Amino acid sequence: MVLVPAVPRLSNPVLHKFDLMSPDGSFVFRGVAPGTYKLFAFEVFPRGAEHDSEFMAQYEQRGVLVTVNAGLQTEVLRVPIIRPK
Repeated sequence: MVLVPAVPRLSNPVLHKFDLMSPDGSFVFRGVAPGTYKLFAFEVFPRGAEHDSEFMAQYEQRGVLVTVNAGLQTEVLRVPIIRPK
């Protein structure tokens, strides 16, 4: 699972979050700053690819838009698994 901030905060590496999905499909991101993000579920994710604009552009439409609010838990029910080309 990869949580990437929306433009214009995309270049801030501190805002990028990663987690492995458990066998039951759940995952948790902690310490996420409020804002708008895209959530991606990659089957395999190359290290550092979140900073590669060409790589991420291929999958932009497959990310799920998530808005994080301070002090609230955000739940996403369905995130499609992406199998990189």
